[in-house]
Amino acid sequence: MNTICSYFQRLAVAAPLSVLAAAGFGGYAFAGSDIGTNASPLSIPPALPATPYPDSGVPEGYFFNLRPIGKPLGQYLADHGVYLTGRTLQQAIGVTNGGLKTGTVYEGFNLFGVDLDMNKIAGIQGGSFHFLVNELSGLPLQGFTGSFFAYNRAFALQAGVRLNEFSYEQNFGGIVDVRVGRVPVGTEFDTERVYCEFLYGMCALPAGYVFSKGYPPYNAASWAGIAQVKLPHHLYFHAGIFEDEPSLATIGHWGWPGEDWSPDKVRGATIPVQFGYRTTFKDDPYPKSYAVGGYVDTGDYVDPIANAAGQNRLLAGGAPRLDHGKSGVWVQAEQAVWRPDMTTNRALTLFAGGNVQTSGEANIQNAYFAGLSFNGPFAGRPYDTFNVVGEAINSSSAYSSFIDTSLNLRHMPGISPHEAFIEVNYGIALAPGMTLKPNFEYVWNPDLDTIPHPVSSDRHVVIMGVAFTAFLPETLGLPRLGGGG
Repeated sequence: MNTICSYFQRLAVAAPLSVLAAAGFGGYAFAGSDIGTNASPLSIPPALPATPYPDSGVPEGYFFNLRPIGKPLGQYLADHGVYLTGRTLQQAIGVTNGGLKTGTVYEGFNLFGVDLDMNKIAGIQGGSFHFLVNELSGLPLQGFTGSFFAYNRAFALQAGVRLNEFSYEQNFGGIVDVRVGRVPVGTEFDTERVYCEFLYGMCALPAGYVFSKGYPPYNAASWAGIAQVKLPHHLYFHAGIFEDEPSLATIGHWGWPGEDWSPDKVRGATIPVQFGYRTTFKDDPYPKSYAVGGYVDTGDYVDPIANAAGQNRLLAGGAPRLDHGKSGVWVQAEQAVWRPDMTTNRALTLFAGGNVQTSGEANIQNAYFAGLSFNGPFAGRPYDTFNVVGEAINSSSAYSSFIDTSLNLRHMPGISPHEAFIEVNYGIALAPGMTLKPNFEYVWNPDLDTIPHPVSSDRHVVIMGVAFTAFLPETLGLPRLGGGG
């Protein structure tokens, strides 16, 4: 254990510093970016509006406008270096056909926090501090659907209140940015802004990444260090290290200072890197993003099927084998292909990506997805969005053996290891930063992961729901650190 802790601590220092050393400072400024530095997917809006947010009045495409309410207070606080941030996500989800059982669940997520500009507060140029708290209530969906991988947007651990982030960020000349502390998985690895438009299976991060990495989900936080480098010609490089801390899923204080902040809870580290190219509407009439990345997880985890002797433990008995280490790679692409009005950001964007395990015994062997997002589909509704995504998830042979053995012991046939789903949703803009999103999902071959009593008759699921989201800065006209809002 001391070796693992020592290894993690050395990497936590070395990773950001090595990126700083490699970057130089070459005089290149940051290209205009609509993605905040390491912002949590739950604390940024899913897409920029087709036209700028209005500060007064109710323009065509909105039903009302709350921005005048918060703008004076927000500007006063921002002048003193304090930026309020947060969001709410409320979902009503119904399984109407198939699955383990039909029925309706509710799940709600609320996030609130502050970003502090340390230049205004303490004269530290390029410095900022981030504090986020979240609250999750309601029930997860897999008890109805039988699908752990086609999860709903607010899914994570159990209901409760969590410390979502407690970190310090330092920007060096608009070229290198480093963040350290208790950090959630954010926008820098295996995600694009368009992913935030979806409510199932993508959840801002593809399932192939969410269920393979060792560190916690994005509404929890662990010790981490992340370095980002802006390169010339719209290129960038990201590297990070996150502690693997399984106890975050079981202990009761949900990430607040306590036993989980101790180094003796570290069980390895997940080390992701990503290299990519990204443009925005600020510098490209047809914005695009292409990226490749990968990770190494040094942590220990329970083998999907084997006991300590390498046998099928459901048949031979014995304690689960403890596996060590795994790795994976990903590719992703996003491209605006059509703009009906070049004077606004109304655009049809196509995207695709894939995740492949390269070592270890993760439950997902590979996953691939593709879809489209139309920002401003109608001239009279420039702030609405129409979104479609399809994803195929292939279970590993070890995990498939576990599920099939579980079913065979109950005299049931096995199931397909190939799960797939399609989601269609339409975002109705109610007000700046506030959206009502009816949605539909169809799942083929639910994976039955974590289901105590799986049944092979669960071959499909039909899901219908509606989600309400509001982003505090956009909705209330509050400035955002870095010029947003």
